Amino acid sequence: MGVETTFQQDIKNEQSILAQLLQLFEKALKRLTEKSLSAYTLTVKIKYHDFVQITRSRTLPQSITATTNIRELLEELLKSTDVGSREVRLLGITLSSLNDHPSQSKADQIDIFENS
Repeated sequence: MGVETTFQQDIKNEQSILAQLLQLFEKALKRLTEKSLSAYTLTVKIKYHDFVQITRSRTLPQSITATTNIRELLEELLKSTDVGSREVRLLGITLSSLNDHPSQSKADQIDIFENS
């Protein structure tokens, strides 16, 4: 479940980029919640002004919610990019490793390969 935005003018300011990513996260989380899904993986997509595209992701042990410290996670993911030194044309957020039972943890899922 993802959302992205392309900017009319490339942006370089790290705080503006972080603010945009937080807004995109809120949109993606809202869509996920509306479908009664939960996610464990957050992926950030960045396309620079020269159309070079990269992604950075992190899978968490618990499902991602509005109370997850997303700002800190996004800051950590951005550290391994050229954000701040290169202009950015597009940003995206994807929530994946989906579970259709938001209250069920990964550990509680049935193993379909388990011998019965």
